[in-house]
Formats: sequence, structure tokens, C-alpha cells
Amino acid sequence: MRIALRGPTIAMPRLLERPVVTLNIEGQCARVLVARGGRVVAWEETPLEEGLVKEGVIADPERVGGALRGLLKSDPVLGTKLIASVTGLRSIPRLLELPHMSPQEMDAAVFREAKREMPVPLADIYLSWQSLEKHDGHQRIFALGVPRDTLDPLLRALTLAGGRPYAVDIKPLALARAVNRRDAIVANVEPESADIIVVADGMPAIMRTVASRGGGSDTEASIDRFRGELARTVKFYDDTHRQETLPADTPLFITGSLAPEAVEAGPAEGQPRFPVEPLAPPLECPPGLPIHSYAVNIGLALKEV
Repeated sequence: MRIALRGPTIAMPRLLERPVVTLNIEGQCARVLVARGGRVVAWEETPLEEGLVKEGVIADPERVGGALRGLLKSDPVLGTKLIASVTGLRSIPRLLELPHMSPQEMDAAVFREAKREMPVPLADIYLSWQSLEKHDGHQRIFALGVPRDTLDPLLRALTLAGGRPYAVDIKPLALARAVNRRDAIVANVEPESADIIVVADGMPAIMRTVASRGGGSDTEASIDRFRGELARTVKFYDDTHRQETLPADTPLFITGSLAPEAVEAGPAEGQPRFPVEPLAPPLECPPGLPIHSYAVNIGLALKEV
């Protein structure tokens, strides 16, 4: 299966004319959001039993599929295009530089280059790629490898729930799309996981996902994990971009169900304090929508906006 990276990685295409339903599965819940005509028209969350999702990966596709069946059969969802998220854990992004060539030749060339660059056998991943800018007779390619043992359980659960995904996207890419900024730090904080993304010049320069091994029941521990991962990510970026370190005014967007607690906690002691900005996605969102909890869904919807 090829995971389509349709359209620019972050830039916005044209407005939605037909409904699209997005599905984001977390460790304790599944969230569905429906968008149409550039606006959110419906959203719903259903709880998941403990242990059905472990470290971001569906552990029991049959029971998750059963839990999703009601969501995917509801009136606002039936007959719409389904876009689902998958954890970014162990995903492998790579920027490739290839000579300019015809689209017919590019598939084979990307496959050969990815085989050299990816640290795992291509038989173990789903490979997706997106053409970026051209310069001096060369073409930049954003390639992404998603582990099969991460994606296959999701596809199985969706099949059992009666859904057929039109596209799948990793959560960090959806979050980068949701903030709609050329330069930003995005932190998605959930009880079971934390995603940290550094967006530089319109592209995700770093995407990190860490999962809780303790079930995510301790909110304080989840916040501490997020703060530590944010500090490590910023340090890693600055260490590898010494000529262009992150400016102090880089906006920080904190999303996820634990966003209010994470904002209140602030950065770890001695770490840079980037200005925290509220998420203002290029979708019309009703007043009652908890945008921070549905940020991944919004980013998935913008894949087709």
C-alpha cells in the first residue's frame, strides 16, 4: 500500500466542497471530525478500553474495530471520504536529492534511493514520497517510511469497522499542517504519548514521537515527559543547525488533550521559553469545538482542503 502525501506537505490547497471525515485514535479514545466547505460540521469522541492501544499502536484490531463501528456508521460520517492518522513512532522521514526526471522514472529512482537511505529493509515499511522544489536540474523529494507493523493493525481495525481509508497520514505531519506556519514548534501532549515537531521554512525539520510505557494514567508524568522531550528536541535542532538555531520568537503551539496543563506547566527549568500561541487553523471551527484535542483531525482534514 502506498500512503499518499497529496498536495504540498504543509501548504493549503483549495477549499473542501464535499465532506471528509478524519479519524484520530489515541490510547484512551478515538476522535472523529467531519469537515465540509472549509468548515468543521461535526465531531465526536468515543472511549477505548485500556490496553487496546499500546505505545501508539493498535494491539487488538478486532475490539478497536468494534468500538469504531458506531462512529463510522453515524449519519454525519456515512458516504464521506475517510482520512485516518497513524502514530509517528518509528516512522522514517528522509529528504532526498535526485536529478530531474519524468514522473514515470521517479518512482523507481525514489525506491532505489530510499533503499540506500532507510535504516530498515523496505519490505518492513510502507514507502510514500512527495516532490518538493526543483533547482539546478535537481529535484528534492520528501520520503516517508511507516512500519508495516504499525499501520497494518489500523487498516485491519478500519476494515472490521466498515471503513475504507482514502488516505493515511502520520500524526506529526497532520499537526504541522494544522498550525499552517512556515516556522514553528508544535507539541501534541496526550496521556499516552507526546509528539514534538520543528517546522522550518515550511517543512518538518524534526518529528519526534515518544510513547508512555506506563499506560499514561499519571498526568504529571505525561507533562514531565513532554517538557523533557521538548527540551531535547530543541537542543538537538540547535546542535545540528548551529548556523541557524531556533530564534527565541519561534511560536510554540501546544495541542492535545493535556494542552491546558502543559501550557500552565511551562518549560522545564533552564530551558528556552518560546512564545505559546493558540492554534488558529485555516478551517472555520464552531465555538464549542475543543480545537486543542482535535488538532490532529484538523490537520488530516486540511490534507484535502
